Amino acid sequence: MSANGLRPVLTALAGRFETTSGDRAILTFDEAGALLRRIEAGESSDVRILPKSALEELTKAGKIAPESVREIASATLGKAVADGAPKPDTSTVDGFRGWLLGVDAIVMTDPAAGGIGSAHFLRVLQTLGIADAMKSRLIFTAAAGSYNAELVAAGKADAAVQLSHLIRPVRGVALVPLPAEFALTVTFSAGASPSATKPAAAASLIRFLSGPNAAPVIEAAGMRSDDR
Repeated sequence: MSANGLRPVLTALAGRFETTSGDRAILTFDEAGALLRRIEAGESSDVRILPKSALEELTKAGKIAPESVREIASATLGKAVADGAPKPDTSTVDGFRGWLLGVDAIVMTDPAAGGIGSAHFLRVLQTLGIADAMKSRLIFTAAAGSYNAELVAAGKADAAVQLSHLIRPVRGVALVPLPAEFALTVTFSAGASPSATKPAAAASLIRFLSGPNAAPVIEAAGMRSDDR
């Protein structure tokens, strides 16, 4: 089970892992918050891949074997605007606030599904004191694994908020970082269930994802590899 943020990477790496290990990788994806709820409700899986903070929660709850945990990759939260559109002023907080108040629609993953980036951006709006003013301008995507920037490229939104590596593949948009004051880096970690049905294969997959063979694919996807 993996958070949607690693979908492009895991999809690309699954075949390589199966070829080198002889084990089969069955992948399921969801938003981080939804995965937490599923795991807490008792849904089983041998390996769980989630943002580091979420995996730490599961480890404390006894649902992850502590010795199995490895960091896999990290990415920053960014914004997408259409190619050729005015880019937001991210050099000052006031400039960024002014740009936000000038747009009609911003798309992001539904925070109710547990999108960590969306939850952070909503806190940014609260900090800026414009949460109420922006409420009617927010569009939430419900489809798991959506590329939010596609709505910007299609002219259905002025901007999108999502992890940067999920913005870069979308044609017709430009990636803009958040102001330094509001920057967010999300690290994804993997851990094995204490009740894994195939503990050796689970350990093998985690070693593979956190090792040098996976690093080039992770970097090519626009993420930072945490291979040591």
